[in-house]
Amino acid sequence: MNQFARKTMMAGVLAFVASAATTGCTLDDLNPPPPQTASDKAASLERTRCGPDVDESRLRAVVSGDAVESVEPLYTSAPGAKSGSESRLYGAQIRIRAAQGVTAQWLDRALECHGARRMLQHASADRLANDPFWLPGRMVDIDAQPARDAFDVSVRGESTDDAQEILIRANAYLAANQRETRAQLTR
Repeated sequence: MNQFARKTMMAGVLAFVASAATTGCTLDDLNPPPPQTASDKAASLERTRCGPDVDESRLRAVVSGDAVESVEPLYTSAPGAKSGSESRLYGAQIRIRAAQGVTAQWLDRALECHGARRMLQHASADRLANDPFWLPGRMVDIDAQPARDAFDVSVRGESTDDAQEILIRANAYLAANQRETRAQLTR
């Protein structure tokens, strides 16, 4: 690099540093540290992904359980020491009836936002005691994929205990909805 190029580059760096100093901006502001706690992660997710198009009312049929068709355990195989492979519970696979105007991408983001808002206490608590799309004090991973006339939503926890709680909640969620449906049919 010749002397002119070096001076030009240094002048640009100094101008950036001077600009940052006068505006109160630091290099840490440009690269904030990653969220550390589940609440930090939820707040970051809500701030960056949960815009006005993610309205809880559009999720009502899903979070109330009305659109839930089935629940299955979500397993993954991992190499095992003796048997060659072993299955590990990761959470629940929830089949959700498709709704007009809803895409897998929107549902994925909306359910992630729902979980973040529940953790941050911005979502209503009515009928959500067994809501499988969030865990108190912990984040869950949600992935929605299209499946003919429905969506397959994978809800995964960070630990085996989280996975078991997700599956228990999802099954209770489905059972409560089925009981309510049967009660409505017998009226």
